[in-house]
Amino acid sequence: MSVLGRVEWGASARSILAGAKDLKPGVPALIHIRHTERPGMSGPNSDVLLSTPAGKQAANEFGEGLPRGRRYRLYHTLIDRSRESAESIRDGIKRKGGEAELAGVFPFRTAFDPKAMDDYIDYMMKRCGDEDEAVAEMMNRWLAGLAPSNIFRPSIEFARMIAEYAQQRLRTATPDTVDIYVTHDTWVGACLFHWFALPMPPDGVRFLDGYLMQ
Repeated sequence: MSVLGRVEWGASARSILAGAKDLKPGVPALIHIRHTERPGMSGPNSDVLLSTPAGKQAANEFGEGLPRGRRYRLYHTLIDRSRESAESIRDGIKRKGGEAELAGVFPFRTAFDPKAMDDYIDYMMKRCGDEDEAVAEMMNRWLAGLAPSNIFRPSIEFARMIAEYAQQRLRTATPDTVDIYVTHDTWVGACLFHWFALPMPPDGVRFLDGYLMQ
């Protein structure tokens, strides 16, 4: 069985792949997902935890599962595990004979002070005592505008920055282009909330979870 078929977080990625099969021909598309599996808990701006072997394989399978006949451009954040995920997806697309390239790096972050953000997440971890609870609490406070303003960029401002970046990329898109953004749970969550008025999922944004739009 494939990695995406057996890991408990694989359902979201499989759902995106199923939706990609029904893309309207001749219209560019956008896929925005969280990076693949990494070990343990770390702040989203920490660069110390990279992808697990299973995570790399899952990202590779994600690329293999995307429909052929499209031109894929992959963008990732400044964090290495995001780059690794994008590279693995690109390699999977190419393995199946598709066209894919790493096309750019997001030049911005969710936090004004990445170290302070990691410290804040550690504080939330100690306060909640559970990783999932801590992440959910931090995300909901950020989306509600209650996170420390000296640490976090306002979530609505951040979602607007992502939208502007995507619009700029679409200006050079061809009808067969699919832009894939490989980022983090905070990035995907901000867009779900501010673009689509969708609350954070109860179990958070899982690995390779996100949305597909055309």
